[in-house]
Amino acid sequence: MATYFGGVRVSVSNFGPVRRAELVAGDLTAVIGPNNVGKSWLASLIYAVHNLVFFHLPAIAHHALSEVGMRRCSGAGAECLREHLEEVERVALEMSKMSTGEALKRELQSVLGTSDFVTYGEEEAIVEASAPSLEVSFKALLPRGERPRVEVNISSSFVKRAVEDVEWAAFSARGASLSFKGLLPMRRSVYIPAERIALLTAFYGVVEALIRLYGISQVVREELPRQFFKPSLSLYAADVINLIRSGAVERVGGQFGGVETALLDGDVAVDRGTLAIVYEYASGLKLPAAFASSGVAQVAGLLLGLMVRRGDLAVVEEPEINLHANRQVQVAELLAREARRRPLFVTTHSDLVVMKLAHLYAKGEVESLRLYYLHDGELEELPVDRSGGVPEIKSISSVIEELSGEALELYAQLQRSVR
Repeated sequence: MATYFGGVRVSVSNFGPVRRAELVAGDLTAVIGPNNVGKSWLASLIYAVHNLVFFHLPAIAHHALSEVGMRRCSGAGAECLREHLEEVERVALEMSKMSTGEALKRELQSVLGTSDFVTYGEEEAIVEASAPSLEVSFKALLPRGERPRVEVNISSSFVKRAVEDVEWAAFSARGASLSFKGLLPMRRSVYIPAERIALLTAFYGVVEALIRLYGISQVVREELPRQFFKPSLSLYAADVINLIRSGAVERVGGQFGGVETALLDGDVAVDRGTLAIVYEYASGLKLPAAFASSGVAQVAGLLLGLMVRRGDLAVVEEPEINLHANRQVQVAELLAREARRRPLFVTTHSDLVVMKLAHLYAKGEVESLRLYYLHDGELEELPVDRSGGVPEIKSISSVIEELSGEALELYAQLQRSVR
């Protein structure tokens, strides 16, 4: 079954190193490209767009319901809201005009750590997005040094869905109380950065101290990680710390259909006494995850991140880091399996990951796959056919050609020296 994020369309211009990009999300969307071309910027944008559309807009709808209910439905219940759909829509649009610009800016800053999103030499970045599953869209202008301006289009069906989502309501002049059925859930993306490996290696002592000292709180969620980590790693650290501290995870094994055991050559568990992350070899030997190989540490970080808010979009940077070719193929299998339960947006340097994903799509193991190639500031779609074929990836094929030419020249030199 297609995920709620499938079909979301995003276009952007003059956004950091990304000059121009347009994409349509699948259940699994992957972007490949050389170093330093803006893949993390694009991933950050997808994270922010998702949260604006699937978290902030439903929240605005809920606030609009409360405001209209207090104004029009004092002493009445949820059924009264159905009589004021047009007013709810008008109030929601007014609220969106006031708040969505700053909300988008905050979401971008939370990952990128900067408020300047504009390509060097340009004056304004432009972001447009539409979400078919909610029937909403927006256009954002992000001028350098000025407040963002966002125009939101909210459909009548979105408002009707918000009203139908109300299970119970009570209104008075003093306030509103509402409960919801879950027809319009508020979803937040999970960001899993490439630097996740540092969380289980260089910073493992800091992480364990934070987990022991603090519970699931706003302090852990936002403030403390910022003192130690870059913004995207801070988001990830807060999510993983709260996951571990909540007791929701005891071990990784069994959570991903068995592919995780092959990737780890063992298992990762949480010591319930100390809340430390422990690596367990297949032989039974146990040691702190920080002392495992770098490949194991990054895979453990990936798997822990994927256990956060399962069902909501996960943005994953470079899942193949520090892995040999056979493990890169297994990572693709992991991603395909996870895409059955949640949407994924992935950045990668690995042609092996891309090719394996294409093969899994051809086998029907990924329902909706979108592949893109980011280079020279522009995004190019890599169409995937049902036989699993994909166009050549230029930044990789050019290197292979160069090495082949070098090998031929070396062989020719050897032949000449023999003569």
